Amino acid sequence: MNDGQIPPPADFEPGLYLKVTALICLLIVFTALLVSWIRAAPGGPKVPLEEQMFSSDPNLRASAIASIGAERRQDQSLVEPLADFVRNDTSEVVRRNAAWALRMVGPDVSEAVPALEDALDDPSRTVRLAASISLQHIGKDSAPAVKGLIQAVRDWWEAKEQIEKASKVLPPEAREELLFRMQPVLEELYQIHLASVVALGKIGPEARSAVATLNEVLLRDDRDARVAALISLSQIGQAARSARDTIQPLLSSDDEEIRRYAVWALGKIGARRSVDALIGMLDDHQAEVRRNAAVAIQELGVRQGRKELEKRVQRLKKDLHSTDWQKRKQAAKLLAELDTEDANRALEDYKRLFPNMEL
Repeated sequence: MNDGQIPPPADFEPGLYLKVTALICLLIVFTALLVSWIRAAPGGPKVPLEEQMFSSDPNLRASAIASIGAERRQDQSLVEPLADFVRNDTSEVVRRNAAWALRMVGPDVSEAVPALEDALDDPSRTVRLAASISLQHIGKDSAPAVKGLIQAVRDWWEAKEQIEKASKVLPPEAREELLFRMQPVLEELYQIHLASVVALGKIGPEARSAVATLNEVLLRDDRDARVAALISLSQIGQAARSARDTIQPLLSSDDEEIRRYAVWALGKIGARRSVDALIGMLDDHQAEVRRNAAVAIQELGVRQGRKELEKRVQRLKKDLHSTDWQKRKQAAKLLAELDTEDANRALEDYKRLFPNMEL
């Protein structure tokens, strides 16, 4: 990665998704603190967490599992029992906590991925969300769960369509009541939808079978999901090249973040036929978009793109010697954004002449 490159964030967490995820984590940490208090209570010996998680009391099981996750136990022997809790425990809280804890233990939790994929179809939506977030953190080793993650992405769409279909045959008052009651359900499904989109990207090229679904995310009018899908397609890389025709129109979006990640994705998927569009993005009014366009053009390696960058660098190098200091400063800023070898050499000379000049 070049120094000037603006990468996507390590974890995609838009507003509502972040709040819901934080709430789940707070609940789990609270149960972990509760079991720690129980273990420390005077008048009796402390019971090891590994024993408490097999208690007949579901609350104690849930608390012990949450504590194990909070302590980030690097104990391979915990993976199998936690996976079994995810699949088979009768308590929703135990299943949720076990799904969450699996991303904290290890070092290798790949054998639990099938259980987490099964949990994507759990009756409890909080369990499904915990499973999708854990698969996201497991990353490449979550490849066996691609099919389940694709369905988790689609579940939100299908639920919306079913509710809309049902509401059409109801009188206005009953329709409003239905939509009001189902709103929390849709919001929870949306968190799972976003987490699953992100998880597919974390898997990388092995998630190539999800490209069509991620392409469909881009076609729907949902800003957060679009950003997540663009990042995921870029992480899948050249196996996602078929998404080019859907990504390129997003370069004209009014949303800076959409343009920024669309440019980024076109470079990462190897969309060589988009080089003209990327050259046009070198004149975008946002610096991050321009910078990512320059990096994408270099990544594609198309002769036409390289020549355009060279031409711009030569013009800007001349501007570095202008008697107008504002023109010099702007030229230096644009050279930093282009981030080619020639541009960086010119900048080094510029910095020696003007060491205190900020770009």
